[in-house]
Amino acid sequence: MKSMSKLAERRKNFRVYFNNGINAKAHIRFISGRMVDLNKIIPLLILDLSSTGMKMETALDLPSGIDLILQIEFIMENEVIKLYGKTLWKEILNPVKINYGVEFICLKEGEQKKLVRCLNIHQIKQQKISGSGN
Repeated sequence: MKSMSKLAERRKNFRVYFNNGINAKAHIRFISGRMVDLNKIIPLLILDLSSTGMKMETALDLPSGIDLILQIEFIMENEVIKLYGKTLWKEILNPVKINYGVEFICLKEGEQKKLVRCLNIHQIKQQKISGSGN
């Protein structure tokens, strides 16, 4: 896992930023390629989201230097979204506030289309809200 400062900005898809974040939960499913069945739920906050990845915040300091695959679940625009992702970088803001960059993997076409549809709906709603204040 790279530190955020060393990771080049490589975003190709549009990204939606959330003022208050989206509550989500994750489970660690694979560690260094081995399937694990840990019952621990990791509460997290999604700070921004695209069809290929996200920035998340959690209090859990995940270990660096090993491949972690998370199963992430959240609700967006009344749709349950379940994705798998691997951590690419982490940024420790303080002992209980750690940000991670996550790249989605093994994303089925139907799930990606649902995510893109929800992102578009959310973006349109945000534009209407910000435009109505003028």
